[in-house]
Amino acid sequence: MVTPTYQVFHFSRLISQLWIEQFAIMLNGPFLALMHELRNYCIKTLFLLDSAIYKAIRAVQIPQEALVISAWTYLAIGILHVYEVLAMVFRSLWYRRLVFSAVTKEKRPPEHLHVLDRQTATTRERLCKPFAHLVAVLDRYSGLNGYFGVNGQLFDLVFHSLEVLEMVTQTYQAYQFSRSISHAWIKQFAVAVIVLNGTFPALAHVFLQKNEGARRLVNIVIDLFLDFSSAVLLPVGILTPLLMAFNWTTSSFDPELNVNDVWMTNGIAEARQVLVTSRFDYVASMMPHVGLLLCLNMIKSLLRGAPERRSRRLGHTPSGSTVITLVDLYADINCYRHGQVGTGAEITEPLKVLQRDVLTKITITHCPALEVPEIIREFPRFHTLEIFNSTVAQWTRSAAFTQQHLPFLFQTCFFDTNLSTIPDGLLHDELPEIMEQLVFFRSNITELPESIGKYWRDHEWFLLSFEFTPLRKLPTALSKLHLQALYLTGSAIDEIPDELLAPLQLSLLRLSGSGLKRLPRSIGDPKTLELLLMEETDVATLNPWVEAWLDEAMTRKKPPTVSFYGSAVCSGGMETKYERYCEAYQHSDVGSIAYPFIVAQRPL
Repeated sequence: MVTPTYQVFHFSRLISQLWIEQFAIMLNGPFLALMHELRNYCIKTLFLLDSAIYKAIRAVQIPQEALVISAWTYLAIGILHVYEVLAMVFRSLWYRRLVFSAVTKEKRPPEHLHVLDRQTATTRERLCKPFAHLVAVLDRYSGLNGYFGVNGQLFDLVFHSLEVLEMVTQTYQAYQFSRSISHAWIKQFAVAVIVLNGTFPALAHVFLQKNEGARRLVNIVIDLFLDFSSAVLLPVGILTPLLMAFNWTTSSFDPELNVNDVWMTNGIAEARQVLVTSRFDYVASMMPHVGLLLCLNMIKSLLRGAPERRSRRLGHTPSGSTVITLVDLYADINCYRHGQVGTGAEITEPLKVLQRDVLTKITITHCPALEVPEIIREFPRFHTLEIFNSTVAQWTRSAAFTQQHLPFLFQTCFFDTNLSTIPDGLLHDELPEIMEQLVFFRSNITELPESIGKYWRDHEWFLLSFEFTPLRKLPTALSKLHLQALYLTGSAIDEIPDELLAPLQLSLLRLSGSGLKRLPRSIGDPKTLELLLMEETDVATLNPWVEAWLDEAMTRKKPPTVSFYGSAVCSGGMETKYERYCEAYQHSDVGSIAYPFIVAQRPL
């Protein structure tokens, strides 16, 4: 399917990599954390350079700045993980025994040392002298016996303060899960982490009150496990079902999943929870990783010695349980089932009871006189509208899709819809910035107004699709648009003006099954073209630009997808080197959308 497949295919590449790296951390520990964080940094940064993947990331409401900031932070955390591992290895080699953390100097008079020991000590002091002052300051505050160390007087105060901060961020995370995660066990697990985080310190205080060392050790170990659960187990649990459903042969999800509105909406919403989408989300996602580092360092320090002095004990009261509510991410409005025609009031009624900042997709089906209501603009996270088997009777500017009201709107699709032209709700110059796909599939749109050049000339479209429509002519204003993909499969188009596509930099062009008799004489920069499907047409000759493009494409490591199967050009006169392009492309006969699956999932 054009719209969901494009979005989910690229996004699935991101979540699959995140899942693999999270699993690597879980199995291999801190050293592979660097690989994880470096890999994330490369992925999250380089993906911004890939326009297709970048659009998919924007479509699922992940800010670009969040990717960059979180990538650098993850990189820093990864470096700290590897530093700790390398430090342990270096110390163990230096002292010729297993050493987890810095060894406290044994204060003995120089005359009591062996000559070799004195020389070694002198060399070590000379090498470490530039860092000696810094190490001394750090040891005074965060060392084993420092103010904030495990044996320090302020340990309990600092530890419980961090626990409160962790519980705040975990509560926020659980709340986000309640809005986006469909799997009940993940939400229950997130709540369990909060409850345990508040309960165990209190239980340790009660049962280990007289054994301060054991109490602190238990608190650290439990906190380490809970941080690990938040940082690794929860993301792996979220991504695993998506990876299980991923078809590695086709590098995408199966068509029946792509058009499954509930699965698709839930999958995108769940995958977003693994990534950073806001400032508070950034803090919440970093806390478990920071907690892991701190807990591991404290445990390492405990492995070399016992506590030397007691600290004042502070009570800790566990917080109350967190309430998780069930919310709706997807709304399906079926006029036929309710005996309605689709007036504005009828469509408004089911929408007004939904939570405004949660709903992300609306499907309206089987409405003989649909009026798109103004309330549809009250859902700021709304990213997809689909209208199926309906007649659009009214869509005025008062209900227009604008950047101000719907900043995350990504695509609008009309399947089997009765409308003769583009409605006023979309024909204006204030469209949402990331609205990059407009699809008319098996709809009766017959014309595109010339005013699209006025209203859409500054808008960046990825895809305009008019597949299996009676559209006969493309307006000259189309040449003024910023457009990467144009789909005319099965349309009534019989001619494309020679200069119409010249200003465009198309990547995807589908013309199969149309009434086209010849290709235009020019098409921008052909090198940007990655797909050209022209099957079952009356085109009898290849233009010079097509032949030059095919010759250049043959030298690429990854050639573009091309097929002229069933067209007049394959009946005779085709050069031998181009005969390979007369083979059938497996999806061209049905267009870019898995239409049978759409029909099956939108019954009366």
